[in-house]
Amino acid sequence: MPNQEVYAQYTMYEVDTNETETFAGLLAVDTPSQITLKLPLGLAKTIARKNIKTIRASSISLMPDLLEKTMTHQELADLLAFLKK
Repeated sequence: MPNQEVYAQYTMYEVDTNETETFAGLLAVDTPSQITLKLPLGLAKTIARKNIKTIRASSISLMPDLLEKTMTHQELADLLAFLKK
């Protein structure tokens, strides 16, 4: 169950900007003047703190619920081995 425990480095953050945009991703860089989120598909978004309206951490895992139901035993074993690295 992906949401049973979410490690800090895998916490998803949702950021609303003053320009009414919303971004969601992993926190890659956090400085006093800006943050950078790792977005899906290897993209990144840097946002100046002065442009952030709200930022919140999600308690929901990035891994979809019931993902294991769509995987073979070998795929699941490979995923677990990767996550243990």
